[in-house]
Amino acid sequence: MEINKKSIDKNFLYKEIEYIDISSVGTGQLLETAIYGVKSAPSRARRLVNDKDTRGSGTIFKSVTKDDMYGLKILVPPETLRKGFEEIIAPIFAELKNLIVRNVNLRHTRDLLLPKLISGEVDELKIETGGLVE
Repeated sequence: MEINKKSIDKNFLYKEIEYIDISSVGTGQLLETAIYGVKSAPSRARRLVNDKDTRGSGTIFKSVTKDDMYGLKILVPPETLRKGFEEIIAPIFAELKNLIVRNVNLRHTRDLLLPKLISGEVDELKIETGGLVE
């Protein structure tokens, strides 16, 4: 069996990971999750999971099986309520996505400019005034 070696790297879009430790999963229930910063997360939390990564329910590797998932009871709201929720939440998620992209761009710009500001290669006043200072 080939092991999936893919994991989250420094270019991951989000700052936090919500991790489900297998010890917190019981039959038909999820007891808790843990939130880790991407940089401080243990390697097991940074691992990207593929559909084929399930190892069965043996004593060495405990896992949530498809049968466990099919056994869960999920409340499904009426179609009108779901559509109303989607109408409210869609612009919020669009803004969230926009802010995430902007934040990534700002971090990239900071990482490019900060060393130049510290070294004196770029003058702070020229940046603040759009380069109009002589």
